Parts: sequence; C-alpha cells; structure tokens
Amino acid sequence: MSDIVVYKSIFGATKMYANWIAEFLKADSFKFSEANRSILSCSDRVVVLSGTYAGQIPLAKFLKDNWVILKDKKVYVVAVGCSDEKSEGAKISYESIPLEIRDNIHYYNVMGVMPFSDKTGKVERSNLEKLFDDLKVLN
Repeated sequence: MSDIVVYKSIFGATKMYANWIAEFLKADSFKFSEANRSILSCSDRVVVLSGTYAGQIPLAKFLKDNWVILKDKKVYVVAVGCSDEKSEGAKISYESIPLEIRDNIHYYNVMGVMPFSDKTGKVERSNLEKLFDDLKVLN
C-alpha cells in the first residue's frame, strides 16, 4: 500500500504531527502546495492535516479541490487546533467539510499551538495514538 501525508502548517504543530505520521507510515510528506494530482493519484492512502484558524480549516478546501482524485482512496483527516474536539469551534471546522466527503473519511481532532495564547495545547506524539491505532487496523 502506498501512503502519503499532506499538510499545511502555519505555527509548526501541524508539520510536527505530519512528520510523526510520515515516520509511522514510512511515507513521504508534502505541503499542500507540493501535492499535485500526480502525487495524489499514486497513493492508496492519504493523510491530510491542517490547523484550524478562527473556525476556518484549509484542509476542507484541499479536500474539495482534490476529491475527484481522493474519493476512491482511504483518506484520514487530522484537524489541529486549540479547541477540544467537542467544542463549537471544532464542530464548525468539521462541518465546513462537505457531507459527501465527511461520510467517506476518517476524522481526528488533535491539540495544536497558538502563539501568544493561553489556549496552547501540548503537541505530543501521543496525541496521535487513536490515528495510529486506526491506521494499523484499517490497513
């Protein structure tokens, strides 16, 4: 199985998570701007990550723009933010992904960092354990 990790990171937490996931999968990682159709087409499983910024989540646009390529692949989506997964902000970010896409992905919410804020979470590899477990099982 061919895996890739695709991410957008502004404050660095998402890049750190992407590196840990790529290491776990023994996969290449690419910034959104590098992940062209050829790269996406050659993979069987894609992990997509981005931060959430004021309720906006860049990975939603990435998924929409590339869904024609991704729709028949195993897609894992990781939203990195400063809100608990049960918060209103996390819900808004999740719902910004179209329903037809949400129904066909595996979705995870992990803590990130936000400079100059007291809402900064701990960016730790252990935050990805649920994803790692699922990646093992859903191989």
